[in-house]
Amino acid sequence: MKYYWIDPSCNGKYGKKNIMFDSYICEARALAKRALERLESPTDTDFARVFNVLFKTPKTATQKKYPLSEFWHFMRGKPNLPLDKKTKVSIPEHVMATLADFASDWELTDDQKKAHVRIYADNGARFCVDAATGEMHDPINHIKPTSNPADFMLMGVSGQVICNDLVNRGPDDDENPERVIMDFYPNTWMGMTSKPPMPWSMRTRIQATASRGYSGEPLKLEYWDIMNLVTSTVAHEFMHTYAYAFSDGSRTHNDASMATAGWQYIMSEKKEICWHNADAMALLMMAAGFADMRPYGETKGGYTLPRNWDKIPGSNDPDVTNEKWDPDSVFNDAARGRFIWHSDMTN
Repeated sequence: MKYYWIDPSCNGKYGKKNIMFDSYICEARALAKRALERLESPTDTDFARVFNVLFKTPKTATQKKYPLSEFWHFMRGKPNLPLDKKTKVSIPEHVMATLADFASDWELTDDQKKAHVRIYADNGARFCVDAATGEMHDPINHIKPTSNPADFMLMGVSGQVICNDLVNRGPDDDENPERVIMDFYPNTWMGMTSKPPMPWSMRTRIQATASRGYSGEPLKLEYWDIMNLVTSTVAHEFMHTYAYAFSDGSRTHNDASMATAGWQYIMSEKKEICWHNADAMALLMMAAGFADMRPYGETKGGYTLPRNWDKIPGSNDPDVTNEKWDPDSVFNDAARGRFIWHSDMTN
C-alpha cells in the first residue's frame, strides 16, 4: 500500500470552503477504476477507440516494449540502467496495470513522514533559501527542487512534482525515501483558459456543459470540458510519482516552458512518447467519466470520440511508431478532441 498526505492549504480553495482536496483524489482513482473496467471489456469498442487515439496504439497490440520513460531513469538516478527482459510488457498491459494500481493501492494518511506523496497548495510559501549554499529547499520535507516554484506559477503551470535531491539527514532520517512533493498552483483551480474558478466534480461539470455543448450542440463537446478540472491535474501529477514515473513527453523534467497537458499536446507527440505520457493517462481516466455522462433528458448512452476515426488509414496500424497525427484533418474530430453523444454507447 502507498500513502498520500494532504496539507490543509489544499482544502476549501477559491470560495469552495466545503470541498476537501481528497475528494478530487478519490474521484481520479474512481475514474481510473472505470477506465480499467472499460479497457478490460471485450465489447467496449468505443473506449478502445479512445485508447487508440491517445496512445496511438490499438488496445489489441501485443508487441512487448520497455515501459520505462526517461523520467523513470531520472527519478532513480540510473540513466544507463540495463533493461531486464522481464520488464517488457505490451503498452495496453502497462496502461491497465497502472490504472489498477492507482485505483486500488493508495490510502490517505495523517503521518506525513510515512507518506509517499505530500500535497501542498501554499504557493511555495514553505520554501526558503539556505544561507550557506544559496540553494532553495523545502525544510519541512527535506527536499531541494530543480526549479523555483515561483517560475512555474508565473508561467501558469497547474501542478508540479518535486522528486529529486532528497536531503539525507543521516541515521536519524525517518523520512520515506521514495517521497515526492506535489504542489498545486492557482492555475489548478482557475482552469487552463480564462474561465472563472471551477473546482467542480467530474459529474457536475459534465452535466453543466452537456446542456449546451460545442457551438450550442448538446450532443458534441470539446475536450476542454474534460481538461479544465482539478481532478485531471491530480491524475496527471500522480502519474509522475515513483510508483509510475510517466513523463511529460518531449519536455525535459525541469523545463516549465512547454505545455504538458491537453488533447492537442498529446496529438502533437509521437507514438513512443504517448506510451509513457502522464497526460495521456489522465485524459484516458477523464474520458472514462465522459463515457458515463449523457445530456439532460437522456436515459442511456454516453460521450465518446467520433466513430469515423476507425476509417482513417493507419489508425489501427500497430507497427508505425513515429507518426504524428494531424489534428487539422478535415474529418478528424477525434484528433481535435471532440466527443459525441451516442445513445448506443458500448460498454
